[in-house]
Amino acid sequence: MKTEILKELISQLLALGAFFAFPAIQYLLLKRFARSEGQPELWYLPKYGFRLVIRNIPGKRALSDLKYCARLRKFIPAAEGSSVATYEENVLTRQDDFFLFPGSDELILSFRIEGESEDNLHFLLTDKLGREIRRVPFANISVLIADYTATLDEPVQF
Repeated sequence: MKTEILKELISQLLALGAFFAFPAIQYLLLKRFARSEGQPELWYLPKYGFRLVIRNIPGKRALSDLKYCARLRKFIPAAEGSSVATYEENVLTRQDDFFLFPGSDELILSFRIEGESEDNLHFLLTDKLGREIRRVPFANISVLIADYTATLDEPVQF
């Protein structure tokens, strides 16, 4: 009688463990294999300048609910009597998109850097054909920040 109860208890515990372990293992495997999907890359094309893209040409999955933003940030040291530094932001681009399908890339930011010396360098925001949109002196820039979020969808079957 006791052995039957013990066997039943062990089988119930194994079933319960498998019930919770399968989704956890699936999540860990998906997280591991999803690392290479939608990677950002910075390219330099002599005719157009620098391009920051979300790379999905070699991808097998679509990205949905895509949101990205690129900004220039200038750090401002703490003023006299203040212990806290601050910063000013210059938003270059902010975009929401529905999908990024396999076989295509999404351009986040396109820019060039121009100038003859360190004193007169400029950051030039350009369109994807390399035409200037905005010019910002390097003296007004501490860091360039670009980030994005997306949902990785199931593999697309064609």
